[in-house]
Amino acid sequence: MRFVWIAVLVVALFASVVSASSDTIHVLTVSQANDSRGGVAQIQLQTRPGQGSTFIDSFPLTQVDTQMSTRFAREYACQLASRSCQNRDFFYVIRTQSSVVAGPSAGAAMTVLTYAVLEGILLRTDTVMTGTINSGGLIGPVGGTNQKILAAREAGFARVLIPQDQYDPLFRVEGIEVVAVSDIEEAIWYFTGRDVRPAPIEISVPQEYTDQMREVMDTLCTRAQQIAGVMDGVSNATQQRLLDASAMAARGRYYTAASFCFGANLDLRSEQFANFSQAELRRIYRTLDTDIEAFDQTLSREFSTVADLEVFMIVRERLLDASNTLRRIDIHDIPPDRLAYALERFTSAVTWNSFMGVVPSREVEVTDDQLRHSCLTKTGEAEERLNYVRFILGETLEGTQQEVSNAMEYQRQQEWALCTFTAAKAKAQADSVISALYGGNVSQSVERRLAKAEQNIARLSVQNSFPIIAFAYFEYAQDLENPFSANLYAELAMEMAGLAIHFPAEQRSFSVDTDRLFLLLSGLLTGLVAGIMLAELYRRRR
Repeated sequence: MRFVWIAVLVVALFASVVSASSDTIHVLTVSQANDSRGGVAQIQLQTRPGQGSTFIDSFPLTQVDTQMSTRFAREYACQLASRSCQNRDFFYVIRTQSSVVAGPSAGAAMTVLTYAVLEGILLRTDTVMTGTINSGGLIGPVGGTNQKILAAREAGFARVLIPQDQYDPLFRVEGIEVVAVSDIEEAIWYFTGRDVRPAPIEISVPQEYTDQMREVMDTLCTRAQQIAGVMDGVSNATQQRLLDASAMAARGRYYTAASFCFGANLDLRSEQFANFSQAELRRIYRTLDTDIEAFDQTLSREFSTVADLEVFMIVRERLLDASNTLRRIDIHDIPPDRLAYALERFTSAVTWNSFMGVVPSREVEVTDDQLRHSCLTKTGEAEERLNYVRFILGETLEGTQQEVSNAMEYQRQQEWALCTFTAAKAKAQADSVISALYGGNVSQSVERRLAKAEQNIARLSVQNSFPIIAFAYFEYAQDLENPFSANLYAELAMEMAGLAIHFPAEQRSFSVDTDRLFLLLSGLLTGLVAGIMLAELYRRRR
């Protein structure tokens, strides 16, 4: 019988491990009624082996933006825990005294909860928080902060976490500690005592990247000088672009310089083509059409590194952009500026293709199934962001909507890599609007996003997974004077750096799903114990 009780104990231990994938957190709410009273809601999360779905059981009902925030929370928590979460379902149960659960202010708390459940760590019960979850794990402002602080004290909490942008040192409440937090990592520390903030590391830029980007810049800028050399005059705006490009090149900002030269090339080529006859433009059109098709045939669709996948994405996007621009042109009446755009986009694709196989990167598994999943995931995330902006502003972002439509069309064509890239851009565009709405001062928002992007890029660079596009956008965001444009490129940098999670490093050894393993072993042990107990009972009755 001693063995029986040992087996029972083992089964209990396994059962506790399996059932540990759940926890509860409290969040602060504010009534939508005229009194705008603060309140407390309870959110419970349970995860189970599944297909990566998210379910919400809410009483009372949740509004659309709260449901979207739940998905944002799960997404970032999975990234922070370095998990794809494709093999788990997430069940969120929300209970509150409010008539309706509204607003995205529970997003940050749900992210903390999700991370804690994924990592199997307990949350403090004396701490409560409010705040939105924005891209990069940044915590954004919410409504009714003062009312929520008072509600936290009345509910008996010892500490309340609020968004950093809304901390008011003059608003003091006796009996409760008010702490301002800027990101999810900081909030996790207050809830668990675990420091998940990455150690400060510098981005390790491969020399191969620097050399190749310098060559790309030289190609584009030399092209600008050649076009300018055969023209009678150059506009002041174009001259300024070239001067800015030269200044950036001197500072080693090669991608920014290349971007300025691309803009100059487009201006110069448009001016040049404006002086051409329609017959000359048709000749250029036909040659370009042939060149695009021939170049597309040379592109490799096989990838063993994320770096090469990134290069393919950006090359193929520019190539199809050039091709689609041509298709929309009436060959009997060719607009010089549209033809110029198609030509320069094609040239950009060719120059970017020079990165293929150049930057060292660890090998990963890039299968059609993974590409398809990343396409569907990113398109869904982009749609949710777009719907969120539409819900808040009451209007559609036409450019972003077009990007989402393009991603869906690439889905239909099974252009999985291009779908992923296009949807990721759309998501970043929508996120840049959301951060402008909830991120407080735009310049401060840019600084925080750049800091986050730098962390992510640095982490990947030391793992021998240097994110080419993310670093290029990161550099460009730092050099832009317009804070809204800089905010967009900082978002793009974070988004592109996050693509690697969809393509894990190639596994050469056997691996198992630990959740299913625990369930299997628990079942086997339970059956074994039951068999032993029945055998013992049978022996005693004989």
